[in-house]
Amino acid sequence: MRTITLTLAFCTLSASAQYLVEGRYLHPTGTSNAWAIVADPAGNIIIGGQVENDIDFDPGPGVAMVTIIGDGDGYVCKLDPSGVFQWVAQFGGDETQLEWVQDLVTDAAGNVYVAGAFGGTADFDPGAGVTQLSGGGQDGYLLKLSPAGELIWAKDIGGSGTDALSGLAMTAAGEILVCGYVQPDAYVDGNTIPLGNTQNGGLVASFQPDGTFNWARVLPGNGGRNVTDVYEGPDGGIHGCGIFSTTLDLDPGPGSFPVVAVGDAEGFYFKLDAAGAFLWGGRFGGILEDWGYDMDVDQDGAMYLAGHFRAAATIGYGADTTQIPISTTSDALIARIDPDGTVAWAYGIPASGRSHSVRATNDGEVLYSGYFASTADFDIGPGVAEVTSQGGNDMFLARYTTGGAFVSVLTISGVSGQTGRGLYLDDANVVYATGYASGVVDLHPGTEVLSDTAQSTASFYVRLEGDLSTAVTELDATTTFYPNPVRAGQLLTTGLGTGQVRILDNAGRVHMDLGKVSGDGPLAVDLPEGTYLLEWKDGRKQVV
Repeated sequence: MRTITLTLAFCTLSASAQYLVEGRYLHPTGTSNAWAIVADPAGNIIIGGQVENDIDFDPGPGVAMVTIIGDGDGYVCKLDPSGVFQWVAQFGGDETQLEWVQDLVTDAAGNVYVAGAFGGTADFDPGAGVTQLSGGGQDGYLLKLSPAGELIWAKDIGGSGTDALSGLAMTAAGEILVCGYVQPDAYVDGNTIPLGNTQNGGLVASFQPDGTFNWARVLPGNGGRNVTDVYEGPDGGIHGCGIFSTTLDLDPGPGSFPVVAVGDAEGFYFKLDAAGAFLWGGRFGGILEDWGYDMDVDQDGAMYLAGHFRAAATIGYGADTTQIPISTTSDALIARIDPDGTVAWAYGIPASGRSHSVRATNDGEVLYSGYFASTADFDIGPGVAEVTSQGGNDMFLARYTTGGAFVSVLTISGVSGQTGRGLYLDDANVVYATGYASGVVDLHPGTEVLSDTAQSTASFYVRLEGDLSTAVTELDATTTFYPNPVRAGQLLTTGLGTGQVRILDNAGRVHMDLGKVSGDGPLAVDLPEGTYLLEWKDGRKQVV
């Protein structure tokens, strides 16, 4: 007689551990993209990105019109903790040039620091005054706004070539770290940024809160390179990641730590000490284009990477590398680098998409944001946690333990594409996420619906609050098996409602696919003796 033991426990329930507090488009008409989000100590929400035409950011009876100056202007929008509009600041210049906001941080007083890029001559005073910066081609900028959105100071970082700032962070001492890329003759405050004989370099620089320039370090090489994110670790070390082509020296000092790109572009990561001296680094990629978008450092000093790769890849340095197989045309990269620089784990989410942002929680989990298309399995282990996009690209918020084990995935979907970009966690693990979408979008990642509509691509945000540490939720008492264990040829009764049902073994192999059936009725089960998992899902929820 064969005995079949079926185990059932919640592996993923899209909204069980979190619930939506607030979410909406920033404007119903006009075109914009949101790339960064942060919350100040009072819980006010600040979002930054780019506008492409005239937009009223006040959804109420008031008017807060942004009238575009160039081909695209940078913006910063502030909302109160309930999502009520407070103010919007615009940065624009020459009619044929682009400006944008790439990253944001706030200090204890609620001041906002903004980093991005501009072309030609641009006005960075969002008020009635004029504070112009002039660049050679495209330059990076760093500015500081008061809690009321008034300009305090603005800095130009660049020269006659193409330069930009891509990331921003605040140190424990209150200093400002920026990163990006520069070309020869780049300068800041009259100080030339040395590149040597290289075409351009990845930049890491430090400023005082009053805008005083401290120092700059350049990662030299041949080909393109961009330090896309920077962060201070718990020991005061400076971590970074980015993108490069051809060759790159990760040591900005007199030493050398070269990495070579195999494909069109690859990602890299590194750590410097508090004085800017090189400690360790590595690269990741394959024969196609691979990017490192974002990184974060947890309270133990481990680094987490977000990005994508388009062919089978390796990550590490020299002979100490880890293989990362690929399953789609673009897998979303998730990876952990231990405090000593060794690769702890690295996986590709078969998402036909990208992971754009990552944040480590203060209770032992890691949260990734990005987008996926078609059907993606977010469980990088033997289990299955498949989610299907509802229209084009859908945004995801995927949680993992610091050991790389899958916890849960939340999705935001609509009739058109949704892309997750910026991500921020406060000290209470409240999640703030932003991105851009178009048309009708459901901003509630659970079974409830919170829809909003935009006529074209528009910036949106969501704020989620709940228990991020809950990895497994106990099964509802109304769900039962009878009999259990199940004998071959007998029937299994559950109480899960109608959904897609499959039976898998512990390795994740599918032994029976029952299709869409009623989980409240009997299910015919005929399997070899053993222990199995039953997977049930209805498109927004999944139980394994």
